[in-house]
Amino acid sequence: MSLSDPGWVEKTSRTIQTDPEFSLEARQAVFNFLLESGDHRYVVSFDRGQIAVRPNPTAADAWDFAVRGTADSWNRYLDKSDPDAEYRDVFGMWLQGPMSVTGDIKSRIVLEGDYRKLFANLQPLYVYLSKLQTV
Repeated sequence: MSLSDPGWVEKTSRTIQTDPEFSLEARQAVFNFLLESGDHRYVVSFDRGQIAVRPNPTAADAWDFAVRGTADSWNRYLDKSDPDAEYRDVFGMWLQGPMSVTGDIKSRIVLEGDYRKLFANLQPLYVYLSKLQTV
């Protein structure tokens, strides 16, 4: 169970796609995001409840925004037994610093890419990232 394993990411994404909560939240969502864990990168595409995962994206694989974290941060997040509270929730990680959504806006929390699309799709993104932890 690790973001360093493309097979696990793809299998987990297929499982999340069948989850009723995700289906409800993502039924109108259309976006691509870059999911990065250390040296491992994926473009995850949402298309009205359908998920597609492209491991090792190239410059030709477009994405709207990026969610980046160190391999250690993601591993601690996925390990539900980690006692550190900041790793229990993806937005806790984001606000505490081990993970970032990075790029153009210079502030404590920095966004990369189309931040309007990020905020417009925050709930399906949150459900997807939360489900990574529970699948």
